[in-house]
This record gives sequence, C-alpha cells and structure tokens, in this order.
Amino acid sequence: MADQKDCDTEAVELQLQVCPDDETPDSSTNQAAKEESLRKSQRVRKLTEKGQALHKEKVHKLQTRFKASYDEWKTAAKQVKGALEEPVSARLHDHTVQIQYTSSEVKQAYDKLRSHVTPDGDTRRRVDTCDAVSQKLIQLAQECLADKGNVKDLAKRSLRWSEAGSVFISAASQKFKGSRSTCSSSSRLSLKKQEAAAELAATEATLKVMEELDRERNDLETLKAENRQ
Repeated sequence: MADQKDCDTEAVELQLQVCPDDETPDSSTNQAAKEESLRKSQRVRKLTEKGQALHKEKVHKLQTRFKASYDEWKTAAKQVKGALEEPVSARLHDHTVQIQYTSSEVKQAYDKLRSHVTPDGDTRRRVDTCDAVSQKLIQLAQECLADKGNVKDLAKRSLRWSEAGSVFISAASQKFKGSRSTCSSSSRLSLKKQEAAAELAATEATLKVMEELDRERNDLETLKAENRQ
C-alpha cells in the first residue's frame, strides 16, 4: 500500500510540473487554437491583399490589350477606306478581311475586360464606334467587289462614305427626339433620354473616327504628293 501511495503522489507531482495550476491541459489547447486561428486570419488577409493586386494588374493588362486592339482596328479601317477610293483590286478584299478580324479582336478584348471590371463610357463608345464604322466599310467594300472594275463608281463610293456620317447622326437624333414625345411617365422618359443620349454620343464618336480617317488619309496623300515633287 505504501508503494502504491508513493506512486500516486509522484504521478500528481509530475502532472503539476507539466501542467501548472494556471495552465491546465484544456486552457493550453484553447490557447494554441486561438493562435492558429489568428495565423490563419493573417494569411487570409494577406492573400486578399495579394488577390486585389493581381486583379488590378489583370485589369491593366486587359485595358492595354483593348487599346492595342482598337489601334490595330483603326489602322485596318484606314486601309479599307484608302482601298475604297481606288479602282477595285484584290487589295480591297484583303483589307476587308483584316477589318473583320480586327473588329472581332476589339469585341473579344472588350468582353474579357468587362468580365473583370465595368468598362468606362469611353471604352463602350469605342466598341460602338468600331462596330458602326466596320459595318459601313464592309458594306461599301462588298458593293464595290460586286461591281468590280466600274471606275465610274469611285465618285459614288466617296459620296456614300460622306453621306454615312449624316445618316448616322440623323438616325440617332431622330431617336433622341422620339424619346421625348413617346414616353408618358417621368422615369420611363428619363431612361429613354439616357439611352438616346448615349446612342447620340456613340454616333458622334463614330463620326469623329470617320473624320479622323479622312484627315489622316488626306495627310498621307499630301505627303506622297510632296515627295514626288
């Protein structure tokens, strides 16, 4: 019995040495759990900050890609415009294929950008401009290719191109005016006016690009003429 009592006493003393009164086994476990939870929380916060930085970097890359795609499209549009002012050749077909490709690239770049962030108004207008100008150029190119070799149509092509701007602006203006007369409720009127105003802004942006294409084309022709002298 004495030996058993001594063993029990030693066991108690050993337990007290390992787990003092102010730190029982349960409290030690809880403390470790709290520390682990804190470490996890810190890791989550760091990952969130890193994720935000990665997202910002991704958006910047997508914006850069969109701008590059838009610039490539403008180059293709100028080439089609130039080919339309010359006798029909295989060059017109090649440039038409190129503008179809570059306009598609603009739309894809825009869609990818939109999947990560809401594009600003300028970006949306550029997409609308790209679509409107591309459609008009492709339409004119197809008409020219269908009537291949008719040199007399050169003047008509130029006229159709110059009239395109007035057609765009007229359609948008009529829609804007119509929205003011056909809407009854104030909220519906406000929405329609906003939509029409946005379309008008996009149309004006389209005209601006068309004018820019003409100006750059004329500048290039002037430089060529000066070099020939």
